[in-house]
Amino acid sequence: MQQYVIFLLVAVLVIAMLSFVVMGVRQRQRRYALRKAAVEMGLAFSSADAEALPLKYDNLAMVGIGHSRRAENIASGSIGHWRVRIFDFRFEVGHGVRRLTRHYCVSLTDLPEHNGDVLMWHSRDIDHAPLRLKASGQTAGQWIYLGDEAAAHRLAHACASLADSETSMELSANVLMVCCPAGNSPNAYVQIMQTLPNVLGALCGHSPIEKKTAASPPAEGENGRDRPVENQPDR
Repeated sequence: MQQYVIFLLVAVLVIAMLSFVVMGVRQRQRRYALRKAAVEMGLAFSSADAEALPLKYDNLAMVGIGHSRRAENIASGSIGHWRVRIFDFRFEVGHGVRRLTRHYCVSLTDLPEHNGDVLMWHSRDIDHAPLRLKASGQTAGQWIYLGDEAAAHRLAHACASLADSETSMELSANVLMVCCPAGNSPNAYVQIMQTLPNVLGALCGHSPIEKKTAASPPAEGENGRDRPVENQPDR
């Protein structure tokens, strides 16, 4: 009997070790994919949070929620006119045996001017919304909101392409927060990254600045200096 117990414990240990290995490989593959997507967007990528983003932006409903908050896989830089940060955000809710870890993909954008204050949560993710929002009866598209009505409808229009991915948003002072539960949308990080330029353009009323490419050198003879001399008729 004792041998069976030992065998069972060893089997459980081996399965646990294999599970950790598989999780590590998947995380490494995902991190590589995110880094590649960030580089293609012209953004810098870091696996570690050098700015302590959960503390710096804890006034925002998403970033300030729960406990044991941490940010990782940060893509940062400029998209057109705007300074952006896109990252994986993990936090815990509840305590003891009821403790749960939640994983969202979050983007933070510094805006040049105040666009109103509004918190908008997707109706399909309303169970995880801040308590103060759940009592609101105000809606704009797929979102329940609390705050500036004009800003809510303007932001709902700008984020219409994200309506099917349970994306939630917040405008606070000069910061736009866009977030999405990562478990329900495995491609949420890249989707937010690629959609953000259009969202910002629609919200702020202008399109991102396109990167200028170096001008091609003039073709031979184009400036006249290398143009061959025409044959003159014999006199």
